[in-house]
Amino acid sequence: MNYKSRRWRHLRAGVLRDAQYMCQEGLRYGRAVPATTVHHIWPADKYPEYRFARWNLLALSSEAHDAMHDRTTGQLTPLGEYWRRKTIPPT
Repeated sequence: MNYKSRRWRHLRAGVLRDAQYMCQEGLRYGRAVPATTVHHIWPADKYPEYRFARWNLLALSSEAHDAMHDRTTGQLTPLGEYWRRKTIPPT
């Protein structure tokens, strides 16, 4: 995934704007935390067909994004799996 591409930068900006620059994980708990990154709920490396799908993108704080992945193995954490189970690809 090229995170410097114009397509990604435009999509990322739209996701953050739509979320009003608020972390969606923080909002689950009533916390107003600024969103600074966009997370692929269904990982882009394993599901490349979903990499530009808006339904697959979640505005998060840097801290919340780090909590979605095991940074050693690259696998989703239980929190990341929660969001993946909750987000069903459209048919």
